[in-house]
Formats: sequence, C-alpha cells, structure tokens
Amino acid sequence: MTFGAAVKRARTTLKLSQKQFAGRVDTNTRTISRWEAELRMPTRATIGQVVRFLHTLAPALAADVASAGGTTLEAAGIAPPPPAIPAPRAMNARDASDAVVLAVVEGFEIPPARAREVLRVALRRAASMGLDLPELERGLMIDAAAPPA
Repeated sequence: MTFGAAVKRARTTLKLSQKQFAGRVDTNTRTISRWEAELRMPTRATIGQVVRFLHTLAPALAADVASAGGTTLEAAGIAPPPPAIPAPRAMNARDASDAVVLAVVEGFEIPPARAREVLRVALRRAASMGLDLPELERGLMIDAAAPPA
C-alpha cells in the first residue's frame, strides 16, 4: 500500500474529512489531498506526526501509515508495546506440593508453626481451585501431631 492510500484509508476509517485530518496533523487540506493523490510525499518528521496522531486513535492504522511511509512506529517516537504477560497456568496438585516443599524445606528457615500455616494456606488454595491434595493433608496431620519445636 502506498503512503497516500494508507492515509486516505486511515482518514476515511476514522470518518474524518480532509479538513479535519489536516487540522489534527498541523497541515492544510491541499497537502492532504496531494498526499492521497500521490502527488507529494511528506518529510519524515511530518510522517512521524501523522503516525503519532493516528496511534492515539487507531494503532493498527498508524502502523500501516508508518510502513507505507517507509518508517516504523518506534522511529515516529512511539514506544513498542510491552511484552505480553503470559497467562497464569492452572496449579495442579504437583505444583502445589512443590510450592510447599520450596517454602518449607529448601533453604527457608521457617519455624515449624509457620510451616504448618504455609501448609494450611496451600490446602485452602488447592481446595478453592477444586484440587484434592491428600498427600499434603496427611503431611499436615502428621506435622500437627508432632510436638512443637
């Protein structure tokens, strides 16, 4: 797609007249008309201004115009989107027991009473997620029967 076609597509998609669009990007109607007719190409700075304006309303259209104008969103002063945060995965019984082992056994100095509380919390969370953790429940029962240290 050419720059003029991309600008026209963006402008008409946003339902803006050439006059409205020109006002938003600090130019005149005649210049917009020339861009769309492929009679004139704006400077890189002006392309950046157009892309920044479009990015506030329609990021996909801004990317199209930037590409057609031979630039990128980053070059137009638009920061790249943050990386996607992966969705949390469901915790299963093995994950829950591993979390308890890490919290209770591996290097954390947790007093026995606190370790029992960690187990209780893990069991409540597992139960709220519909998980049955009989091995943890047995561990809690055995631990609860042991004399406090």
